[in-house]
Amino acid sequence: MEPHAELLDARGLAAKLGVSVGTVNRWTRAGRIPVLRLSRKVRRFRLPDVVDAIRTRNAEEGGRDA
Repeated sequence: MEPHAELLDARGLAAKLGVSVGTVNRWTRAGRIPVLRLSRKVRRFRLPDVVDAIRTRNAEEGGRDA
């Protein structure tokens, strides 16, 4: 985990990854990507951590790289 990585909300993360906010929300609920919960409703993401999680999962499943 990069301690000084920019914290993104779901909309910002979706824009960086080129996916919809709904996809980010589904991945979060499924535990596919790491999330920082600042409160019950406030979630933030570190892009390097999310990309690492996606790459690791895809490598394990034999899928394409993120």
